[in-house]
Amino acid sequence: MAKKVLISVSDKKNILEMASFLKERNYEIYSTGGTYREIKKNNISVNLIEDYTQSKEIMNGRVKTIHPKIFSGILADKKNQSHLNDLKDINGFAFDIIIVNLYPFLEQAIEKKLDDKEAIEFIDIGGPSLLRAAAKNFESVAVLSNPNQYKSFINEYNKYDGVINYSYRKKLSIEVFRLTSKYDQLIANYLSNDENILPEFINLDLKVSDRLRYGENPHQKSAFYKEINYKNTIWTQLHGKQLSYNNYADIESFIPK
Repeated sequence: MAKKVLISVSDKKNILEMASFLKERNYEIYSTGGTYREIKKNNISVNLIEDYTQSKEIMNGRVKTIHPKIFSGILADKKNQSHLNDLKDINGFAFDIIIVNLYPFLEQAIEKKLDDKEAIEFIDIGGPSLLRAAAKNFESVAVLSNPNQYKSFINEYNKYDGVINYSYRKKLSIEVFRLTSKYDQLIANYLSNDENILPEFINLDLKVSDRLRYGENPHQKSAFYKEINYKNTIWTQLHGKQLSYNNYADIESFIPK
């Protein structure tokens, strides 16, 4: 039986290369709306997900992948015969790969400063649900949540002759939970951004900007973190050794307040 992949992406960067790669390796591709049209118009064989579920996309796309056949196919433990029997009872099948990325809430809602009514249309519901389901079941499913992962997946696939090993699937799963956590945090922070209300909680979304030479003392590890949306740095290192924690502290003392 051919293996199955579900593709539903907002960011379509390199998705045709990925779809072609999988099709050449005899995967059956199932897809939604715009992703389906993009793949199909490039002469890659693809199945419309609503033909499989027999349930049309409704509410202007708010409901399209939330369906028992889809989530059962993602969550089924392939080593559990009871799960497989349940799938058979609903005329379903197990998915092997899930390729999903999320509506661009940061780029569309936050950076464009949309009001609540406009912003909520960029809150993805199906995407995080699909990703989390696949990430939970990483023992049976490989989940790709970012176009930047496609190249490494192809390398992994070719290296092990189509076997996606446990450690790699687990790594992909971890990346999903980090992504969905950050995504929810962005939404919560944006909807809480009312200048007349002091928030009960403040969540910081930080990313490593620089690995430091050492911490406050030479035996300690240290790193410098910046907010995800922070793009400008008011200083530049021109030469010299990798900076340490104390170097950063010295720099801060010279920055005008």
